Amino acid sequence: MKAKNLILTSLGLLILLLSYLVPFTLLKDSRDLTLYTFWLFLVIASFITSLIYLRGEKDG
Repeated sequence: MKAKNLILTSLGLLILLLSYLVPFTLLKDSRDLTLYTFWLFLVIASFITSLIYLRGEKDG
């Protein structure tokens, strides 16, 4: 496994871990747009990570 693939896989797993830990611990009592903003940035980070991974697979 290439180092780039290992880094992107680790980043994807970190994003997945954050998607469960943060809303149920740190943001469980939020009453404003904080939780929405967190999910927005998390989805953007996941999308960018997946895009980088897939573009790397296409290039070989």
